[in-house]
Amino acid sequence: MNKYKKSLLCLCLSSISSGVWADKVPLDDQELRGTTGQAGVALDLEMRLNANADGSPLAAAPYNSCTGLNGNNACRMAWQANNRTNEWLVYKNFYMVLKLNNLRLDATTLPSTSSVYADANRFKDSTGACILAGCTPNGLPALKLSFAGNATTTEVDYEILANGVLSMEVSAAGYSASTNPGYNGFRVADSNGAYVSGQNLTAKIDIDGRVLVYGF
Repeated sequence: MNKYKKSLLCLCLSSISSGVWADKVPLDDQELRGTTGQAGVALDLEMRLNANADGSPLAAAPYNSCTGLNGNNACRMAWQANNRTNEWLVYKNFYMVLKLNNLRLDATTLPSTSSVYADANRFKDSTGACILAGCTPNGLPALKLSFAGNATTTEVDYEILANGVLSMEVSAAGYSASTNPGYNGFRVADSNGAYVSGQNLTAKIDIDGRVLVYGF
């Protein structure tokens, strides 16, 4: 392509670009604040540790259905405190399911008036000057997190199933050791009536209210 053709091509692209953006005007903060969306986002989240979709523990080796003497399987979660060498707090025969159902994310604005718990000092700099008008974030854009329903209705917003035995192991690899038996068993579940051995139903929790997240 010769120099003349290159110049003509650049001129054409420049003209197209100018035409596309000619009517585009940036919005200021006040205009952005007044802009609202017509739809939000709903999320279903699920986390499983050593468990199948139905809540039952993984059966194949090395999980072995999360059962066994002294928790001699891979179903475990271990904790070690800082400066506590070779001391491990180990959850053995451990499996868990966590679910968040229909968590809603929406755009909104903060209330125009402050609650009785508002603390204006949180919005001052080191000299005591307000970093926001009136030392308040009232009316700022925010992200709202909420679940469906209200205090007069019952929904399954949060589900949890947890099972295990707490044990202490003392060795460099205590996180994988099976020397000591458990001393504190725990289980969070819903038997949905009379307990049935082997049944793994999540406990159901209803969460009401909302959380507003904002920045400035």
